[in-house]
Amino acid sequence: MSQSMTRFLAVAAIFWLGSVFCQSQALSTVEKKAQVDVFGAYTVTAPDYGEPKLNGFTAGGGYFLNFRRLGSPGLSARYAYGAGPVVNQSFFGGGVEWRFPFRRIRPYVTAGYGLGKMTIKSYSDSGPGSMIGGGIDVTVRPKFALRGEFMQQWIAFSGSPQLSYSPVSGSIGLVYTIR
Repeated sequence: MSQSMTRFLAVAAIFWLGSVFCQSQALSTVEKKAQVDVFGAYTVTAPDYGEPKLNGFTAGGGYFLNFRRLGSPGLSARYAYGAGPVVNQSFFGGGVEWRFPFRRIRPYVTAGYGLGKMTIKSYSDSGPGSMIGGGIDVTVRPKFALRGEFMQQWIAFSGSPQLSYSPVSGSIGLVYTIR
């Protein structure tokens, strides 16, 4: 074999090995370290007093960190309101939310504390409360996702007699990613 042919094969082998062991760009070169979301949703609440269901809304937002394998932990705040002919209830609270993104689907769990208020005709009372729930976001556009959510709240009222209230709610809405 001639010397020029040997050089050619050596250079070709180097390029071939380089292409085998070097990866081309399969992932985005820019990855978000954090994300800010806001959401709004139609909410149906099943209060444990009075009416079978309340129609209302839930709105809120959150700040989330992005860790590839550990999911996206973050802090979130929300306001929920439900109204009916006899009972109205609201809850404002905040807490932690942990997302587990997988392609276009983003299941999550959330838990926190806040303040709940219930009005029954002319009687109104409020007190501290806690919430726990979860849901799923499905990305439909780069900055938009559809949301389905389930939430359980426990509220201890301050009035006499000591009452507690534990509404359950389900929501369907839209999430917008600000950044």
